[in-house]
Amino acid sequence: MNDQIVSRLGYTHGQLNDAFKLIQNPEHWKLPIDAWIHPNMFEVCNEACIYFTGGPLYRRGTAGDAALRVTADGYYQTIGA
Repeated sequence: MNDQIVSRLGYTHGQLNDAFKLIQNPEHWKLPIDAWIHPNMFEVCNEACIYFTGGPLYRRGTAGDAALRVTADGYYQTIGA
């Protein structure tokens, strides 16, 4: 299953799983997301967020060219739980 393409941009389940681990809430993956990533990771992390939570990432700020702050509602809020 990790090699199966599951996103409209051609990412595999394994790629999205690895990217989601960079942004997921450390307390529980279904909780809201607030993370820092390298800006060149935004596309795959956004796809991962959509795949696992049903909602997109939002760009919230930068720390120079090396870090981008991203947030998302998380799975529970996205589905209305």
